[in-house]
Amino acid sequence: METKKIKYFIYLIILCVSYSCIPSIGNIDEAEESGYELIIRNYSEKDYTGFIFYNGVINDNNKFVIIDSIEYENFIIPNKNIGDNVSGNGEKSSIIRPFMTSHPKLTKFNTWAPPSFEKINEISPEAKVSLKFLLHENNKSIVKTPNGIGTVYIDILEDGSLR
Repeated sequence: METKKIKYFIYLIILCVSYSCIPSIGNIDEAEESGYELIIRNYSEKDYTGFIFYNGVINDNNKFVIIDSIEYENFIIPNKNIGDNVSGNGEKSSIIRPFMTSHPKLTKFNTWAPPSFEKINEISPEAKVSLKFLLHENNKSIVKTPNGIGTVYIDILEDGSLR
C-alpha cells in the first residue's frame, strides 16, 4: 500500500512540473505574428518628418473611430533617392520599417497589437479593425482595413498622396 502512495505522489509531482512548463496562452505579446508591421515606401523626391498611425474601426455611420495611436513625431521618411529599392516596374523608392525603432506600445517582436475585441464591439459588433496613417507635414491620411494581422504597406506617391 505504501508503494502505491509513493507512485501516486511521484505522478502528481510529474504532472505539476509538466503543467508548469506549458507556456501561457492568450498574451498578445507572446506570438510573433501577433500584430501589425508597418512598411512605408516613399516614391517622391521629398523627405517627410513625422506621422501618426491609428488603429480603430469604421462605425455604422462609415466614420473612422480611433481606439489607439502611435506617434513618431520626429521620424524621417527619406525620399526615393535614399536607398536602392527599385520595384518590378522600375519605380524607385525608399523603404522604411518604423516599428524597428523602439516604442512602448509595440510588442517584443516590433509589431503593434490590434485593439481588444471588447473595444471593437463597443463601437460596432460587425466592425473590423481599420488602420489610419497620417503624415504630419502635408496632413494627408489614408485608412486601410487589412484582412487580419500582418504587414501594412503605406505608399507615398510622387505628389505626396497616399496609397
